[in-house]
Amino acid sequence: MLGETHYSNEFGYRVTSRRTDSVANKFDTKWERAKYIEQLLLSGKHFRRVDLARKMGVSRSTVGRLINDLGRFLPIAEDENRKIYLI
Repeated sequence: MLGETHYSNEFGYRVTSRRTDSVANKFDTKWERAKYIEQLLLSGKHFRRVDLARKMGVSRSTVGRLINDLGRFLPIAEDENRKIYLI
């Protein structure tokens, strides 16, 4: 497709960028969603999956999968209140 760019990012995801002249969604790719969660966690705050899902406009299960993927690269933990944070 015209305007597509394919590359692998730092998490090993195959990324396809399909930019058009219209306003793009805030999170076009899984990688962008993962980077957003990483930035939030690096702030030092604790987040519940449901809160992250609401911020991003995705389901809790999507956030769970992203957290699992990020856990391969970052020391992520969950407290007794089910809040996620970096160790």
